[in-house]
Amino acid sequence: MNESIFEKVKEVARIEEVVEHFGVHLDRRGKALCPFHQEKTPSFSIKREDNIFKCFGCGEGGDAIDFVAKIKGIEALEAARLIA
Repeated sequence: MNESIFEKVKEVARIEEVVEHFGVHLDRRGKALCPFHQEKTPSFSIKREDNIFKCFGCGEGGDAIDFVAKIKGIEALEAARLIA
C-alpha cells in the first residue's frame, strides 16, 4: 500500500505547485532562492519535465515528496499523505 500512495502522489503532484505552496517563489525559468540554506543568488531549480527539484548550492534534490519531507521535517510517508 505504501508504494501505491508514493506512485499516486508522484503522478498527480507537480513539483512547481508543491514548492510554490510552501513559499518558494520560482522565476519563469524555474529558479529560486533555496529554502534549505541561506544564499543571495538562486541555486534552487526545478525541472518541470522530470518533476524534480535540485539545489546546486547545498545539494538537496528529489521529487515533490522529498521536498515536503525535507521542508516539514517529516518522513516520506507522512509527506505523501500531506500532499494527497
